[in-house]
Amino acid sequence: MVTNDAQMYYQKVIDLYSVLSTPLCTLSADLTVTWMNQKASECFTNLQLGAGLEPLLSHDSIQKLGEKLLNNETVSAEILRLPFSQNVINFEPVINEADHTLAFVIVHLPNYTNSSCALDPQSNERIVFALCNQFRSPLTVAFSMLGPIANFVRRQPGGEPVLEYVEVLSQNLYKMLRHTVNLTELTHFMSGNAKLHYKDCDIADLIRNLCLAAGSVLSNPSIILDFELPDEPIVTRVDVEKFTLAFLNLILNACQNRKEDLRVHVALTTTDSFAKITVSDNGSGIPPEVLPKVFNPYFSYDPDLPLSPNAGLGLTIVKSIASEHGGAVYIQSVPGQGTSVSFTVKLLDPSDEPMLCSSVSDYLRDRFSPIYIALAEVCDSPFI
Repeated sequence: MVTNDAQMYYQKVIDLYSVLSTPLCTLSADLTVTWMNQKASECFTNLQLGAGLEPLLSHDSIQKLGEKLLNNETVSAEILRLPFSQNVINFEPVINEADHTLAFVIVHLPNYTNSSCALDPQSNERIVFALCNQFRSPLTVAFSMLGPIANFVRRQPGGEPVLEYVEVLSQNLYKMLRHTVNLTELTHFMSGNAKLHYKDCDIADLIRNLCLAAGSVLSNPSIILDFELPDEPIVTRVDVEKFTLAFLNLILNACQNRKEDLRVHVALTTTDSFAKITVSDNGSGIPPEVLPKVFNPYFSYDPDLPLSPNAGLGLTIVKSIASEHGGAVYIQSVPGQGTSVSFTVKLLDPSDEPMLCSSVSDYLRDRFSPIYIALAEVCDSPFI
């Protein structure tokens, strides 16, 4: 659409679609959301005014979208929501006739109350939760049997080889549990139903204890995990469970490098408004052509394997949790030298005395602490 009065046309779009039951929003030239009607705000609660399209589209899709819209092309893109969704968004550019620049974009969103839509966000959420709960029940039974099996094998002469099989079984059970945790978290975020349970917490103390606990259970003794934290407490209001999940996902990614002299370094810095948590490693790094994809759901990169969709949700989870805390996530990587990933959380004035963080021994004694669940691939099983 080319117009000689973009402002007037913009107002007509708002007047027309404000009262209709079709979900629609508009974007500025830099692809941030400038307006949405009531229906769009109901169907896409994680789409916020002044924010970008990250909750809906992958990084690659957004980049290609911008290029096509500048060429006055109407674009359709598949929505990035939940595993069962197959819906598309239509983008209609409005071009200034005078200078042929992009004035704004009209975004036609799928109507989830339409009977032709197979699964709306709420249905997706219910299905994912049902699946995760179905996984948890047999996992509970399997975990309850691990301890007795391991104890029985220890008492048998020559039982060490069998004990190794029990270790592999334990590791994979923890991986399944972690996948259900990550998928549930992602589902909450993508459906717009994520809720933060704020607690006043010294995040420096929280990170210190997590690092010490993780370092003591890593199955590869050659990995060096160190940290650099402020001497003074950094007390703010965060969802401790979500913060821990985001942080340990970064530790897991770093420790999965196969480099012999792998070093993982954790740092916490602050500004007036934000705390920045950085996890760096000296591993194999990520190629530039892969880097834009790493925050996409169901994508992970292994230099020894071909690229393919899988259950990779770690960095997607980190990004969503940082966003929920008013922050963002950043990544830098140099092939052959390593990767550094940072996420920020907004510093909020504490409302009460800070909670006591779980101690290192608390994490190690609890067989279902986030340390064992999140770091399943790289830590020793507490059952062995």
